[in-house]
Amino acid sequence: MRVLRTFLSSLILLGLAAGIVGLIAREVLLVMAVGVVREAVSEIRNQSVQQGNFVQECLSRGGGSDGESPVSAIQLRFTSDTEFVTEVVCSQTQFESLITSTRELPWMVRKVPGTSGIIWSDARSGIELEVFGRHRAVIIENRTVEYSSDENVDLGIGPVTTCEGYGFTCCALDSQVGLDSQWNQATNCPRSCYSRCVSRPVVLSVATDPYYELETRRVAISSGQSVVFTVLVEVGQASPAQVHLDFGDGQSETGNENTETYTHTYTCSQPSCEYRAKVLITDSKGITSTETLSSSLTVVVTP
Repeated sequence: MRVLRTFLSSLILLGLAAGIVGLIAREVLLVMAVGVVREAVSEIRNQSVQQGNFVQECLSRGGGSDGESPVSAIQLRFTSDTEFVTEVVCSQTQFESLITSTRELPWMVRKVPGTSGIIWSDARSGIELEVFGRHRAVIIENRTVEYSSDENVDLGIGPVTTCEGYGFTCCALDSQVGLDSQWNQATNCPRSCYSRCVSRPVVLSVATDPYYELETRRVAISSGQSVVFTVLVEVGQASPAQVHLDFGDGQSETGNENTETYTHTYTCSQPSCEYRAKVLITDSKGITSTETLSSSLTVVVTP
């Protein structure tokens, strides 16, 4: 029993020691991260004072027309949740900045999603860093550096950057759906920038008998003739999925991902009728496919 008590006591002491070391490491990492950002802030502050060094370069890029300053902004801009650049933005080429340095946050430290960087100006501008649940904000206001541990602190404005720079993810909308928060100011994917992306079911192909024309995706038949649709889908792990085929004439049929063919007879009393057939998939999580070129085609029916 004495050996067991000694063993348990040793485990408890080791756990306490590991916890204390973890807390110290967290604080050290956060201090290091703030130091990296502070160094970058000092750089953009110096560049603001000496921005005449960049005027000629901005003028060569077309900046400074109509009496405006050739230099639009000097800023620290994140390109991912751990990497950032310091840069000079010319007034006429906002998305072709003069990058002066590239830096990275220490291991395990991340920028909190939603912030993008720091603009050196009188306006309030800041970022928030996080490591193992500990937060620290670095803020510029009236060209003075401030620090805050308040998670609800007002961070003001920031530079426009990529979706990854805000700490979000660009979703491929044909095969993914965005969840949680959407960010519509990203330079690379404003419509599909989300907190996270999950896979959506995809219609890989829809073939017909008789065959449709590849260029126009149109199949021509006579009234009373049937079309056999062969559907190929990709569902992933969210099975079973429901496959809904809208024949375009007010009728439809529902199957599942294992249903390969659907047969439908079309009629037309007009000189010509056109029906747009579309496939929609809904997986077991309730996520639906999006309409793509591969998921629809046109059936042309003549008497």
